Amino acid sequence: MATQAVGQGTRRPREPPLWPGVTVLSRRWVVERTFSWIDQNRRMRKDYEKLAVTSEAFIYVAMLHLMARWLACV
Repeated sequence: MATQAVGQGTRRPREPPLWPGVTVLSRRWVVERTFSWIDQNRRMRKDYEKLAVTSEAFIYVAMLHLMARWLACV
């Protein structure tokens, strides 16, 4: 019988949620990475905007800038 390294093929039992109705997302890193990309733009570092619509527009501009940089590299 082959020995199995620690962590290979084994799963930890699912932990109960800390608060009722709240579940931890397994891909939280995707959201954190996206916030980091948005935060690279100086205007998005602080919440200076009075309207949420303006903040949303700047998020779109930041992500368009990021996609344009990616397309320039391809």
